[in-house]
Amino acid sequence: MKYKNILVIGGTHGNELTGVRVVQYLHKHPLSNVTPVMANKRAVVKKVRFIKTDLNRSAGKLKPIFYEEKLAQGVGIV
Repeated sequence: MKYKNILVIGGTHGNELTGVRVVQYLHKHPLSNVTPVMANKRAVVKKVRFIKTDLNRSAGKLKPIFYEEKLAQGVGIV
């Protein structure tokens, strides 16, 4: 089976470094059909699991308040 595009997400938890290192590697050594994404950049920089709340439990909030909730919703985070 051949895939057209592959999305690699690392850094969901900033203190879990395997995914972070994979994404960093892919940024330095890009592959044509692979898009690397660092999920929780602030937590990665601080080397902590999360800033205010666990990103895995932040989706679906009706009124996102915390950084990870907004990140999960795609609201106002750059």
